[in-house]
Amino acid sequence: MSRLALIALAFAAAIFSPAALAQDSSSEDDCENPAYDEVCESQTGINSPTGTTRSGMKYVDRSGVRVGVLYAHGLDEVSDHSPVLSVLGGEYSRTFGDDGPMRFLLVGNVVVVGLDQGIFLPNLNTLAGIELQNNIQFGVGANLSPVDVSGRHRYAQLVAAVGKTTQVGQFSVPVHLTVVPSSHFTRVAVTSGVNF
Repeated sequence: MSRLALIALAFAAAIFSPAALAQDSSSEDDCENPAYDEVCESQTGINSPTGTTRSGMKYVDRSGVRVGVLYAHGLDEVSDHSPVLSVLGGEYSRTFGDDGPMRFLLVGNVVVVGLDQGIFLPNLNTLAGIELQNNIQFGVGANLSPVDVSGRHRYAQLVAAVGKTTQVGQFSVPVHLTVVPSSHFTRVAVTSGVNF
């Protein structure tokens, strides 16, 4: 577990360093007269679908493809596969709230793990959390998978994620660290992709 903790700390230090936070922070003053149907780029990103719920709360949708790598601690002890696996899938997220420094976040994604080794391990993740400064996300939720390669019949587990989304031209690029903790089969993934 010490290697996993070091990976998580290095990732968090790179993303949440004071220089990175200062560079990406923005305020409402960055937008002259921000009408919500034309939300400024510094707040939500270009081409992010926006709207208002029935109760009048503003929201921003982001969706796109996700690719990455997953380290499954202990996989090599229960199977012939390497513990380093590919991740491929799609994600949908929605943030709720006004144009302030913090918004409520809901995320759902479906990914397939292990295609690089000829195995098919589907996973569904649902998370709730917060988004800070319009680009830093924290979330906790459930990880569901119909396959448990550890043989312990654990098909639902806790999942936690932290990451950052950066605007790149007309797209936004998320980078997330995800952890599914377990006493026997902890999984750590780093994913990125493109939001359309």
